[in-house]
Amino acid sequence: MGINLYACKHKSPTEMKTPAASDCVQFALSGGSRLFRMNSKRRASVLRGLCKIAPALLVCAFGSLSLSSCLSVVYVSTPTPTLRPPTLTPTFVFPTLIPTVTITPEPKPSPTPDLFAGLGSVIYHETFSRDSGWGTVEDPRGVISLQDGKLTIVVHQPETFRYSPSPRLELQDFYLELTAHTEICSPDDQYGIMFRVNPDNEHYRFMLYCDGGAKVSRFIQDSKSILIPKTETFVVFPGSPADNRLGIWASGDEFRFYINEIEVFSTRDNKIASGKLGLIVQTGDTGLTTISFDGLTVWSLIPATQPAITSTP
Repeated sequence: MGINLYACKHKSPTEMKTPAASDCVQFALSGGSRLFRMNSKRRASVLRGLCKIAPALLVCAFGSLSLSSCLSVVYVSTPTPTLRPPTLTPTFVFPTLIPTVTITPEPKPSPTPDLFAGLGSVIYHETFSRDSGWGTVEDPRGVISLQDGKLTIVVHQPETFRYSPSPRLELQDFYLELTAHTEICSPDDQYGIMFRVNPDNEHYRFMLYCDGGAKVSRFIQDSKSILIPKTETFVVFPGSPADNRLGIWASGDEFRFYINEIEVFSTRDNKIASGKLGLIVQTGDTGLTTISFDGLTVWSLIPATQPAITSTP
């Protein structure tokens, strides 16, 4: 059965208004009729026992008395709370989209079709790994030396050129290729190939500029003639360090010029019929240039397949 107790502090006997059963507490038990069915002697004994347990408390029966000095204490059975799992609100996480990068490959020069179809056998190949007769020198104007499988030309003064002639190699009709490596190079500096160099040092000269231009000249009796003026070819790798592959096709009075396997110029001239080769470097205003050459190969031509050309204006 449920029990309701109304407890009061016991201040003094005169403040108590109790039944005759006790002068210390008054209480109420729901269903308390069991207590009052006891005889008076038994009931008084129970009440005296309660007074021994709680002498300072006054228990009031049935809630029939309301004392202004009482502090109510209610014992109520507390239900055990039922824990419910929290309701999960789904969270949608949208992935961060990484933009797709489309890489456009850098255009590469395509070799001129059938360039090698008209070539015969290799008639000369130079690795520059040993001294085979190319001119080397060291003076105040510069240094020409063989090192690390390359022929290197260093020019120390502005507006000055140094060149290295080939060993005894008489060429008339041929195709050649050579790689030039710019190591120290200013925009106005030039480097390239001398061909058909005769005993009087008359020759043709195919030159590249460090700023990306190219030109073709002819030198006869100290007179310079420009066959093809400086032209932006868009196939030269400018500046330094950079590598460029030069090519010259010569047959009679017909010439074709290649840079990185792309034909850039063609012209005609019959003033010099044959001669040797030379490698040359010329400075501009700076006076400090270093160019190395390697991979020189010369092929003969097959006459039946030599293409006709038209001079470049």
